[in-house]
Amino acid sequence: MSQDHDNIRALFLKYRACSPNDRMEKLSVARQLVTTISQHASAEERTLYPMLATRVPKEDGSKLLHDMMVMDDQ
Repeated sequence: MSQDHDNIRALFLKYRACSPNDRMEKLSVARQLVTTISQHASAEERTLYPMLATRVPKEDGSKLLHDMMVMDDQ
């Protein structure tokens, strides 16, 4: 999943580097961003959140962390 974060950062940099006049390139990069972020969020929701909710003791704040991450994605 950390590779996803690197890819997303790279895509944001690529988007910012696009010429304002090159709308097709910006659109292409924006579509890649949406796809990559959507896939990453889906993977978190399917694997990370359920694992946190069931495997980490609630006494150490995992419930709060879980709830905050779910709220961030919504």
